[in-house]
Amino acid sequence: MNPLDLPGPLFLLFYLVLVGWLALIVGMVRYRIELGPIPRIDLSDPYRLAYLRGGHRELINVAIFAMIDRTLLVLAKDPRKVVAASPQAIHSVLHPVEREVLAMCSWPQDVGWLLRYRSAAVDSRHYEGELQSLGLLPDQAQTLQRAALFASAAVIAGAVGYAKIAIGLERERPVELLLLLMILLFLALKAILFPRRTSLGSRVLKDLQLLVEPI
Repeated sequence: MNPLDLPGPLFLLFYLVLVGWLALIVGMVRYRIELGPIPRIDLSDPYRLAYLRGGHRELINVAIFAMIDRTLLVLAKDPRKVVAASPQAIHSVLHPVEREVLAMCSWPQDVGWLLRYRSAAVDSRHYEGELQSLGLLPDQAQTLQRAALFASAAVIAGAVGYAKIAIGLERERPVELLLLLMILLFLALKAILFPRRTSLGSRVLKDLQLLVEPI
């Protein structure tokens, strides 16, 4: 039986299975081509791992909590804000991220604003370049590979969905639910194929987290 001749509910189930099967295949392909030997990582800078874990926002988040723990930053009267413990606190740190955060906190600053703050001093692009060279974050070539996998799955799923929509319109049947399902499935496919880290990056991060967890 031609799947395009299935009634609405059965076709939606068929389409869900089809896209799920495609997502499984391209997801496994992406996972395998992004694996590789475990690289040697310099862990002397904790902000390198922070950037691998959550990008620029995590970088600032770790800096804030690290300096609160060292009493270089303290909570302001408004618990959503932090402020430098003293004007001399900035002289106690050497890392550019910490120095910039302390400089911004010479008066109470909202934590949410700090997490979104970017400047030349808090420039995380060098971490991104380092982690890309190690294969832990996707570089341009890997991004193109991901795009090719997405396009191959999207063409198949899109062609089948478009054909059914055309038939539905010709027969004056409702197609809104199928269109919504297509959009949701394409978003899920994008999430599977375009995670922030590579497969190797996620594996290395998991291994490092296991090493630092208390027994």
